[in-house]
Amino acid sequence: MRPDKHTESMGAVAALLTAMAAGAAGAMAGSAGHGVPALWLTAAAATALFLGARAVTGHWSSLAVLCCGFFAIYGLSGPVHALMGGHLAELFTWPYRTSAFLVQQGVATIGLAAGLLAAMHRVPDDGDAAGTRQAPGNASIPLSIALGCLATASVMELTTLVRVGGLAVIALGKAEYQSRASALLLTLPSDEVAALGIALLALWFSVRRGRLGTTQRRLVILAASGAALPVVGIAIALGRRGPLFSWVLIGVIGVTMYQPL
Repeated sequence: MRPDKHTESMGAVAALLTAMAAGAAGAMAGSAGHGVPALWLTAAAATALFLGARAVTGHWSSLAVLCCGFFAIYGLSGPVHALMGGHLAELFTWPYRTSAFLVQQGVATIGLAAGLLAAMHRVPDDGDAAGTRQAPGNASIPLSIALGCLATASVMELTTLVRVGGLAVIALGKAEYQSRASALLLTLPSDEVAALGIALLALWFSVRRGRLGTTQRRLVILAASGAALPVVGIAIALGRRGPLFSWVLIGVIGVTMYQPL
């Protein structure tokens, strides 16, 4: 059974206040030079902030939840690595000022939590924010444009593959492939066009959710897979995690635009 709105609101306030308290404690520990306690406290603050964002927005696929999740990952991965004795990029000079960084992480957590608390009072109470949202009646996402973008991205990537030396270059690894591609004159934006196609396709599915038959849905997925196979296949073969992750993220956000997770 889904909890009532009052219970959800109290849970969100509790999580965000916990994030602010833990962030303040982590900042104080960092300012005193206690790196490990500061790390644990700021990690607890980031976790509470993430859960608080989920409680405020009502679903896991909201931009606020994604923002808080990446804030925690990028803000804490470096200090964890440094405190475990690892070496960071040359941009960071030794000795690492991990405690000072965690002070800023804690203060930033307080700011984000305070912003979410303020946003709670601006959300109109005219329905269930976490429930199904109806797509606008005039929403129209042309499927042909989405498939066209995916096919165009594949043609662009195949063109780049031919220009850098063919399939044999893939066996040389991602670094060699990207080095040769960056040296080309007028490189083609296959990644960006593929992202546009995936976004349009995901929105098309989101708008028509519940109105598609099984056969039609399978045919569209088959057509999209065929159109995107070259660009996605080359990215997988090269181990290009960045574009692959961004495409998945775009697809998840698009598909859940009107029926959030």
